[in-house]
Amino acid sequence: MPAGYFICNHCKQPNYNVDLCAHCGEDIQSLPKESSDSSLEKDKKSTTFYEDYLRHKQHPNFFVRFFGTIWYGINIVVVTLATIFSFIIATLAG
Repeated sequence: MPAGYFICNHCKQPNYNVDLCAHCGEDIQSLPKESSDSSLEKDKKSTTFYEDYLRHKQHPNFFVRFFGTIWYGINIVVVTLATIFSFIIATLAG
């Protein structure tokens, strides 16, 4: 569908007009926009790294549990080393 179209939330028909739907006459601009709905869904889906680890730790597949634990351990080591390295650089910089 070309970018100039707007979908009416009432009748689900594509429209060129941004103010009124050509099919049902509903005001398109007063309806909630899809971009705000997608941002709300993103917020609901966002989790911390540790929550993802706990979710995969209870996975029924052995390989997902095993590689998830290995990946989590590697990430903890990398973050710890990066923190130590940045502390040393900050200390030397004065």
